[in-house]
Amino acid sequence: MKILLCHNFYREFGGEDAIVTTLKRNLESGGFDVIFYTRDNKETLNYNLGQKLLLFLNTFFSPKTYRDIKKIVRKSQPDVAHVHNVFPLISPSIYFALKKMNIPIVQTAHNFRFLCPNGLFYSKGEVCERCKNGNYLNAIIRKCYRNSYVLSLLYAATIWLHRMLGTFTKKIDKVICLSDFSASKLAGTLFPSEKLTVIPNFLSTSFVSGCKPERYAVYMGRLSEEKGVFALIKAFEGIEGFNLKVIGDGALSEQLKQYVRNKGIKNIEFLGFIEGEKRFEILKKAMFCIFPSECYENFPMAVLECFGHKVPVIASDIGALKKLIENGKNGLLFDTGNVSDLRDKIRYFANNPGKRTKCAEYARCCAETKYGADANYEKLKNIYKEVIKTADGTNKRLEQQAPQM
Repeated sequence: MKILLCHNFYREFGGEDAIVTTLKRNLESGGFDVIFYTRDNKETLNYNLGQKLLLFLNTFFSPKTYRDIKKIVRKSQPDVAHVHNVFPLISPSIYFALKKMNIPIVQTAHNFRFLCPNGLFYSKGEVCERCKNGNYLNAIIRKCYRNSYVLSLLYAATIWLHRMLGTFTKKIDKVICLSDFSASKLAGTLFPSEKLTVIPNFLSTSFVSGCKPERYAVYMGRLSEEKGVFALIKAFEGIEGFNLKVIGDGALSEQLKQYVRNKGIKNIEFLGFIEGEKRFEILKKAMFCIFPSECYENFPMAVLECFGHKVPVIASDIGALKKLIENGKNGLLFDTGNVSDLRDKIRYFANNPGKRTKCAEYARCCAETKYGADANYEKLKNIYKEVIKTADGTNKRLEQQAPQM
């Protein structure tokens, strides 16, 4: 089977990029022939003024993508396309090109971009679903995308246009949601429920951790407002004899470091962006990992990496985290944004090694059973087969209905 895997990489390599890269490797090792079509937002860093102006038009519909995809399909004849992020360089033109060439489309919804211009359902420091039903003026007024009227207008107009055209609903054959929570947001508002299926992120690597945990916790992720990092830093203000290692970078990086310096907080260490084995070496020695997100998390791959390394998780009770973290079994949940409650949960795990160990064991069990590669990889293959079979049946009916010349 030939898979056309399509993804627009972000400027800062993140979880979504890592998932797509790993998927490519897994598909190839599973015997699939993978054609990888990508663009990278780092390209825009060197754009001149003319290219930047053209980018605005191409975000709506990229002629380059349309030509590229048609050329690839003619040359390689893929059986199915698996699309991930398309903004801004690939653009929704990819759906038009694929349908023109009769290639069935599977879409993974890593975020809520089809319903929300910033993809987060988060604005001005709070969860926000104002645009969910199609009124994207809210996003422009509130400057929801990078606090910019211009960029918010661009994404709001692009998503509104393609929602009105039915681009997403009519051209995408199957949508993979990463959690039941994500599916519940997409169902009825944009996609019929029969087009949605849930396949969680899964681990393709079996991690082994025999390390004795040291007295520190880890945060892994972007340093931005919606991730709840300020609540995390404030929670550690009142904790002694226990440390926090922060792995990641982002818009709030310098502001957080300045806050820690001003407050004289000694138990927080900022390590910057780390990837690969070096990151895992830090993770597997941690007593636990903390995910204090204040936005709807879809399904953080980092949580599974924790589980795979026998590291339990403390997380806010929001979005998919509420179900992913089984309170008291593979981690602990705290009231979203509540610094005092988070501090209490940190102290509980830090001072109850027996309970932490039990949660660590069950976390590892979850990684092997619920989120192991074999069962979930099989689900993905079955989806490919399903859309290919449906597309073949549709094409045959169209051929039969075509007038005889």
